[in-house]
Amino acid sequence: MIYLGCSGWAYQEWKENFYGGSSPSLQYYSHFFNAVEVDSTYYSIPSVKTVHSWIQRHFPGVNFSVKLPGEISHGEFDSDYKIGVWKRFRESVVEPILKVQGYLNVMMTIPPGIHDIESYITGISEISSSFEGLCIEPRTGNRNEYREYSRIIRSHGFIPVSVDNFHLHLSGIEGNRNICYIRLHGRNPSFLKAGSGMEKFNYAYSGKELEEIGQEIIGAKERFKEVYIFFNNHPNGNAPMNAGELSHILGLRRTLL
Repeated sequence: MIYLGCSGWAYQEWKENFYGGSSPSLQYYSHFFNAVEVDSTYYSIPSVKTVHSWIQRHFPGVNFSVKLPGEISHGEFDSDYKIGVWKRFRESVVEPILKVQGYLNVMMTIPPGIHDIESYITGISEISSSFEGLCIEPRTGNRNEYREYSRIIRSHGFIPVSVDNFHLHLSGIEGNRNICYIRLHGRNPSFLKAGSGMEKFNYAYSGKELEEIGQEIIGAKERFKEVYIFFNNHPNGNAPMNAGELSHILGLRRTLL
C-alpha cells in the first residue's frame, strides 16, 4: 500500500495554485491525497478537540502521520520534562488518531550537532517508551554517514526515514518492519546550510526527477508492505503539484490533479 501526500496542508501560499482561491481545507486536500504529515505538532501540542476536528473533516481513508514535538527532539530540557511532554503528546494526539486508524507514524529529525547518535536514540527510546511507529530522519549530506545512522535507528526498533534532497538523492530506500517512510525535501543547494530558513525547501521537481523517484518507490513497493511518501518542498505550492505528478507516475487513482 502506498500512502502519498504533503508535509502539511494549511499553507496560505497554496491558496491560488492548489485551493482554487479558497482557504486551505483538509477536506479539499484529502480528495487528492490519501496521507498527510502534520508538521504543526512540532511547534505545539494541539488539544484533543483540534485533533478530533482533523479526523472529522478529512475525506475517508486519509492516513495521518504527525511530527514529534520539538521540545522532545530538539529541546534542551531534562529527560523528566521530556517524558511529561511525551505523555501530553500521546494523550492529545497519538491516542485519538490511533483509535481511528489503528497505526500511527510519528516522525522526527535528528537535530544538528548531535555526535553520539547511539546515546541520542537510546534517550529518545526511553522518553517515548520505545513507541514502535517512531520514524527518525538523519540530517546529513554524507551517504555513508546516513547509512550508519539508519542502522542505529533500526537497531532500536525504529524506522529510518529515507530522504531526497540536494545532497542525497533518493536511493536504496531504507525501512523497518515492512514499513518505509520517505520525505522529499526538494533539491535546493541550501538544504543543509545554516540560517537558510524556508528557502532550503523552495524547489520544484522536474518531470524527469519525479520519474526517477517513482522508479525507486516502485522498487520499494516490492520490499515493503507499506510505503509512506511526503513532499516537504512546500514554498510556492510545489509540494501538492509534485505530489499530484508522482501520484500519476505511480498509478494511484485517488488524485484528481
